[in-house]
Amino acid sequence: DNKRLAPLPNDVYMALLHRLNGDSPTLRYRSYADPFEDHTRSLEPNAQFQKSVHYKGVVYAVASQHVGNSFIFFHRCGSPRAGQIQEIFSHTRATADLSTVTEFYYVVKPLRELGEVDISLDPYHQYPLLDVRLCYDEFEPIVVIKSRDIISHCATCPYADPLLTRNARVVL
Repeated sequence: DNKRLAPLPNDVYMALLHRLNGDSPTLRYRSYADPFEDHTRSLEPNAQFQKSVHYKGVVYAVASQHVGNSFIFFHRCGSPRAGQIQEIFSHTRATADLSTVTEFYYVVKPLRELGEVDISLDPYHQYPLLDVRLCYDEFEPIVVIKSRDIISHCATCPYADPLLTRNARVVL
């Protein structure tokens, strides 16, 4: 339904372009604004935005809709990360064989991991099987992930320790 299509903000569009080009070693996507190049596909700049989605029986939502359903653990560069979903959208693109595929994407702000100075102050660090850790109470720049990158929801709460260089959150 093209009536519900809306332009992706430039930072989200560029993050989607980066994500898709990182996924495929053989197919390169280029910005719709860039000139034509052989063996590339122009990436559609519009998408359908959603407030929430059901994935594998679980509801994931944007932070503005439901904060509790917006915090997630997700895979990023081979490591589990914690973050908050800012936007959810479905996007249709051309594939290598000129067919189309539509997928859900999540715009996530990852929580900043503790730095070297503070990691020794994380009381959970010595118990890796608990899968609990401290992160700084601040976000890194957005990333775009797919549904398959989501591990689960996570919960966070403020953590106070005057020895830490910055405010922190417990993530579990």
